Amino acid sequence: MEICMGEGATSSRSIGPERSVATVVALELAAVRDEDPMEIAPLSESINTDALNAFFRESDADFELAFTHEGHSVTVSSSEVTVARE
Repeated sequence: MEICMGEGATSSRSIGPERSVATVVALELAAVRDEDPMEIAPLSESINTDALNAFFRESDADFELAFTHEGHSVTVSSSEVTVARE
């Protein structure tokens, strides 16, 4: 995991089988914002979390998906989630 706080803060975390992709995204958003994950707006305001989780579970190919949530750039790849302040 990479964390660099301050202006342009970035946080990355590998995606393991124990958590959903949406959960990992929420944890990384919270890390960058230095907040409790329950304090951030629901991811469903920015992306269909059920579809995100299903796509990740069902895809064997390398991929990268990017979206914005609460002023943060979120990138989900086939192996990790990266969140950066915009």
